This record gives sequence, C-alpha cells and structure tokens, in this order.
Amino acid sequence: MLLMATESFGSTILGLAEMTPLQYILGWVFGVLTVPLYIVTNRFIDDKKFTVIMNKIDLEGEDVIPEKLRKWQKKLEHTTTI
Repeated sequence: MLLMATESFGSTILGLAEMTPLQYILGWVFGVLTVPLYIVTNRFIDDKKFTVIMNKIDLEGEDVIPEKLRKWQKKLEHTTTI
C-alpha cells in the first residue's frame, strides 16, 4: 500500500493520496517499530493488572447499552427527520 501510494498509478487506481519519499520512509519506520514494541509489551506488562477492568467492561453481553443511553435512544427513534 505504501509503495503504491508513491506512484501516480497506485494513487489513481486505489484512490490513495500521493506520498512524498519522507512520508514513505516514515511509514515504514513506524510500521517496523511496532514489532519490537509488541514483543516488549507482551513480555513486561502483566495481563492480570487489566483483568479487573476487562471484567467490568463487557462489550459482547446482552445488556451492553446502559439504561440512560437506552432512554435517549428511544427518544431519538420517535423523532422525525427532514
């Protein structure tokens, strides 16, 4: 994707904005830096610290929408739009 954005063909066909060489290099640098960052965070940050928060926040359960938001959702469903 980065390589295609540096050429006019790729930007025309895929609808990408043309990139300067500096943007291309920085894209690769930031992309490559995520690999060692991933390894370091998996080794040195313990997942047990986040289990309390993860257990409180349930995005896949039945009652995901809190009651206050549900009231506003019902009000918005009954309004008419132009």
